[in-house]
Amino acid sequence: MQRGQQRKRSGIGKSFHENGVLKEKVYIKDGMRDGAGKIFYSNNMLKAEAFFKNGKPEGIIREYYKNGTLAAEAFIKDGTREWIIEYNPRGELRRRR
Repeated sequence: MQRGQQRKRSGIGKSFHENGVLKEKVYIKDGMRDGAGKIFYSNNMLKAEAFFKNGKPEGIIREYYKNGTLAAEAFIKDGTREWIIEYNPRGELRRRR
């Protein structure tokens, strides 16, 4: 490595809530998110999950309410949201766009 260059990090990145519970887990390649990523509420329930490619979301993204019920699903292709489906807290379809 030449002087002045920074080494780009690869591996698993994690961050934690103040209570010590895992907040985020994401795979990193060459300093960018690349692969599966998950975000958690402070009660350890899944908040969101997505797949990243070269630092940007790609494919299906899912978001959840604190009770674990699916809140929304979206599909991202080449950086553009193709569609989104939203659900109410009871899991019933609210909107499709």
